[in-house]
Amino acid sequence: MKYIIPPLQALLLIVLTLLAPILVLFALPFIKWDDEPSTGPQRTITPPYPTVMGDFPDWLSWFRTPDQRLPGDTGIKEVSDVLQKYGKWVCAWYWAGTRNQFMGLACWMGKPTEDYIPEDREGLWERGEVWKYRKSFGRVRFYVGYTAYAMLDGAFRAAPILTIKL
Repeated sequence: MKYIIPPLQALLLIVLTLLAPILVLFALPFIKWDDEPSTGPQRTITPPYPTVMGDFPDWLSWFRTPDQRLPGDTGIKEVSDVLQKYGKWVCAWYWAGTRNQFMGLACWMGKPTEDYIPEDREGLWERGEVWKYRKSFGRVRFYVGYTAYAMLDGAFRAAPILTIKL
């Protein structure tokens, strides 16, 4: 079951991501925004600028990104551009509805882990119940298993993935 459940969970997440842009629209009014701007927990090299951060309530936690608050990581240029051009509401929709769909649900389906999972190893990699398989076909890379996220509290969580990268 160790090698069957995560790909099935990832397939479910792929189907749900098709609905995310619409479903997040209905969740946006429930975001609780902070009173004061902050830089948030951005993990990018580009220094973020202060912005008002927010969160979905617990009952909408499947839309949250476990490593970032809304409206998203403003240290990422594309996110910063959306925020500056359209504001926090559109940026929150972009972040949770198109860029990081159902990450909260993915992490809930996953497992606790100790650290990040290597991206560049070919073949099967394992650490206890957490595993990842990578197969490359030229520039095309196929991944199945888990990927890890650093949570806001500093813990790590492995989420199921099934993806192709170019």
